[in-house]
Amino acid sequence: MSLDSILVSLLNRDMEQIFREIVNDYNDKVPGMTIESLNKMFKISDVKRIGESKLTDSFEKPKEKISDTCRCMARIWGSTPPVAYYCHKKSKYIYGERCTRPKKGNGDYCGLHIKNIPHGRFGELPPHEHFEKYLVTPDS
Repeated sequence: MSLDSILVSLLNRDMEQIFREIVNDYNDKVPGMTIESLNKMFKISDVKRIGESKLTDSFEKPKEKISDTCRCMARIWGSTPPVAYYCHKKSKYIYGERCTRPKKGNGDYCGLHIKNIPHGRFGELPPHEHFEKYLVTPDS
């Protein structure tokens, strides 16, 4: 039995239970309404998948870590809240994170950032001050 047919069977069973409750609650308000009539009208005969199944993704091998020399040099604000802190070791503020995608060709950026780096290059000052509100002040 396929996963799709099991899903159809479960959905129909659950819907029949809902139809039972609807008939019990509204039978006096809608004459002639029966479980059979609702089942006939709303029975699911097929399931159409949208997108890829998450089950097949779990069997893939984990992604290999990309070395720093091969990583894109774009700054991203991917975490919540965005990363912005003072690094005592480097004696400077760190804004955002470095993109984790691999560089494309001989350039410094991945396919996504090759045309546009809205938050600037990682390791340099950002082109805007939008994320200064997230700064963690250095310890005194």
